[in-house]
Amino acid sequence: VTFELGGKSANVIFADSDLEKAAASAPGAVFDNAGQDCCARSRILIEKKAFDKFMPLLEQAVKSFKCADPSLETTEMGPLITSAHRDKVASYVEAGIKEGATAVVDGRTVQADGAKDGYWLGPTLFDNVKTNMTIYTDEIFGPVLSVVRVKSYEEALKIVNDHPYGNGTAIFTNDGGA
Repeated sequence: VTFELGGKSANVIFADSDLEKAAASAPGAVFDNAGQDCCARSRILIEKKAFDKFMPLLEQAVKSFKCADPSLETTEMGPLITSAHRDKVASYVEAGIKEGATAVVDGRTVQADGAKDGYWLGPTLFDNVKTNMTIYTDEIFGPVLSVVRVKSYEEALKIVNDHPYGNGTAIFTNDGGA
């Protein structure tokens, strides 16, 4: 049995993990279906000591995520479902910037390859996100990824679970006992 409880799932990434693999897999976990998925892992909790190595890898992976006409075989992400929903998701991007997060990749400026029709908003990556920001607390249901730094496993666990939505969290570590 699977219950639909809303979603604000997370990738929790620790310094001892394969950071290249974690960064490469993160975009697909949130941007598949243009983020319109209740299991989209739209939060990344990264151990602070791994941040400087991980963030450039993640930024490149997000920038490389292929936003294009969904009929093309190379497409990784298509458009949002309606113009109203695109506008709603864009308003979250604007709110994140207004609240002080840094738009490392701003999906409002992404041009979809080969696309003529559709409600386009590309992958968006935020840094300097605080856990009380709208982009962190609300279920956006769009291609918006927020990065939060954590000090420890205990802090990550507390943050992941301090949320009203269901969650399908993935943990990246080489310490199976953590």
